[in-house]
Amino acid sequence: MANNQLNVNEIINHHLETKRIRRAALARKMGIMLHTLLSYQKKTTIQTSKLWELSHALEHNFFADIATQLPTSYTTTIDIHAENQQKIADLQSQIKALEIQNKVLMDIVKAKL
Repeated sequence: MANNQLNVNEIINHHLETKRIRRAALARKMGIMLHTLLSYQKKTTIQTSKLWELSHALEHNFFADIATQLPTSYTTTIDIHAENQQKIADLQSQIKALEIQNKVLMDIVKAKL
């Protein structure tokens, strides 16, 4: 993708077609005229603020769609794994607590036998 031109509207149109979203309904939801929305789609680029509005109106992260087209070697200031790492740490703590409970219960059962 290094030298290829990104066509953001292809990404947007693909989403609209896949989800069968009518452009008139989207324009109403965004509070804009249909011809304004259609004018966005005539261009290969779109202003970030307009893409932000579309993302919120459609509850879809177009920025992530674009980001996945970049090489994974590119850096970012966001740790996309932080949330998952926290969930893993929480689950590991929960496993340890359950292992302790299991051991206590097993000791009680053995003591009663």
